[in-house]
Amino acid sequence: MNRLEKTRAFLTEFIIVILFFTISAVITVQLFVEANKKSNDSISITDGNLMSQTLIEELKPCLKHNGISSADTYMTEKAGYIKENTGLYYQYFDKKFNEVSSDDAYILGKVIIKTEEYKQGKLYTVTVSFDTSEKNINTIETKIYAGEVQQ
Repeated sequence: MNRLEKTRAFLTEFIIVILFFTISAVITVQLFVEANKKSNDSISITDGNLMSQTLIEELKPCLKHNGISSADTYMTEKAGYIKENTGLYYQYFDKKFNEVSSDDAYILGKVIIKTEEYKQGKLYTVTVSFDTSEKNINTIETKIYAGEVQQ
């Protein structure tokens, strides 16, 4: 009987150890999955910021020198955005910010250009945003002043 009790104690202890390692493995895998998701989100935010800043920097000279018509040409011909109406453009991207068709899109890039006219010139407000169906990745807004040329 003594030997049977020792065997039961060993098996019970062995089952408890296996249970402990199983629970630890499940928790560790969940942590790795969550860390990977946060890493991918961080990459998307960085890529979105880089694209937004680049687009705004490329739009500045267009707006300062030739106004909305020059920006319109740049957005549709060079940047590849689709014009919805004056001052509103959009483009579809995959998860790695490569341009795709609307059917394959994961990210929607939007550019909104608003114009305010003053005696001294025009003030353009440019808003660039990238959104998924679940959340906003990033939004950057800047103001570009284009003063009137004095003669």
